[in-house]
Amino acid sequence: MKKWLLLLYSLLLCCLFSSLVVAAGTCALDKYDYHPSETPLFSCSCTLPGEENAAGYMVWRNSTGDVLQNISADSGACRTQEFFSQYTLSGGITNYTGNVTFETAVIGWVGDTVSDDFNVTGASAVDCVITDIGANEPVPGDLAVIRFHVRDAITMNNLLNVQCSMSVYNVLGEPIYVHQDEITGDHFETTSTTGEVYFHHTLSERFWVSNQTYEAEFHCACFNNVNDSDTICYDETTGTPAGYNVCTLKSPLQLYPGDNREYGTSWGLAILVIGALFFLILLSKIINGDEWFHKSVKLLIVLLSVWVLVTAGGLGVSFANSIGASAATVATAQVFYKIVTVFAAFFTFLLLLYFIYEILMAFRIEKQKKKDDLIGK
Repeated sequence: MKKWLLLLYSLLLCCLFSSLVVAAGTCALDKYDYHPSETPLFSCSCTLPGEENAAGYMVWRNSTGDVLQNISADSGACRTQEFFSQYTLSGGITNYTGNVTFETAVIGWVGDTVSDDFNVTGASAVDCVITDIGANEPVPGDLAVIRFHVRDAITMNNLLNVQCSMSVYNVLGEPIYVHQDEITGDHFETTSTTGEVYFHHTLSERFWVSNQTYEAEFHCACFNNVNDSDTICYDETTGTPAGYNVCTLKSPLQLYPGDNREYGTSWGLAILVIGALFFLILLSKIINGDEWFHKSVKLLIVLLSVWVLVTAGGLGVSFANSIGASAATVATAQVFYKIVTVFAAFFTFLLLLYFIYEILMAFRIEKQKKKDDLIGK
C-alpha cells in the first residue's frame, strides 16, 4: 500500500513540475525580415491564470535603443485569445535591426518569452506591401468588412488586379475560417482600380465569439501569367504590367461585445426526436396497456414544455440583441439559452432510453409468459 501511495505522489509531483516548466507566456513576431512600410505583428499568449490581465507596455526599439513606439497593453484573457501590437515601419529607411518587448511588472510574466527581434532590409522587384488596413466593428452575426491597399514595395504605387486570400486563426494557431466569396464562391478577392481590396463575410458561424480577438492572415500575389490576362497586375501610376509580386500581412481581427446571430431551436431535429418518442409510446400502448400509455403521454408533454423553454431562451437572446441591450445582458441570455439547451438534450436522451428500456422489458416479460405457458402445458 505504501509503495502505491509513493508512486501516486511521485506522479503528482511530476505532473506539477512539468506544468510549471511547460506553462509560460510567449510573445513573438510573425517573421524576422521586413521591408520599409510593412506592418509587423507582435502577438502574445499565456497558459497560467497569473499571467492574465497583466498591465504593461508594448515597446518597439531600434538597435541603438531609440523608442519607435510605446503603447500601453493588457494581457487580458490571454489563455483563450492572443493580445497584439503592430507598428508600421518607416518608408525609405533600410538596413537596421530592432526589437519589440511586452514590458510588465506582473510577476507571472517573469522569465517568460516577452521579446523578439526584427530586421529591416530593402525590398526587391518581386515584393509588394499591404498597407492602410482597416475594418468595421463587427459582432457575431454582423457583416465583417476588411479593406487594405496593395502597393509596389519599391515605388509604393498602387497595384491593380492583385489576387488576395484571407485566413483566420484562433489562439492555438488553428485555422477556423478560410475566406470564400459568398456570391462567387472564389477564395480570392482582387484589388480594384485604386489598388484597394475588400473582404466581406457575415459572421453567422457558431465558432465566432463576441469580444474576442483573432489573428487574420492575408496573402496577395501577381502571378504574371502571359497566357492569362486575368493574372497580370498593373501599376496604377504608370499603367504598365507590374510583373510577379508577392506579399503577406498578419493583423488582429477584433470582434466586439454583442451577438446578432439568430438563436432558435432546430425544430426539424426536435420534431424527429419527438416523433420517434411518440411512435415508441404507441408501441408501448400495444404492449404495456393503457396505464403505461397515459404515463408516457404525460412524459411527452413535459418534454414538449422543455423544448418550448429552449425556444424561449433563443428568442430571449435575439430580443436582447434587437433592443441593443448591454453586453452583460446579452451574455446572461446566452448562458441561459445554452443551459436550457443542454438540459433539454440530456432530458430527451434519458427519456428515449427509458422508453426503449420499458419496451424491451415488456418484450422480455411477454416472452417469459409464453415460455411459462408452454411449461404449464
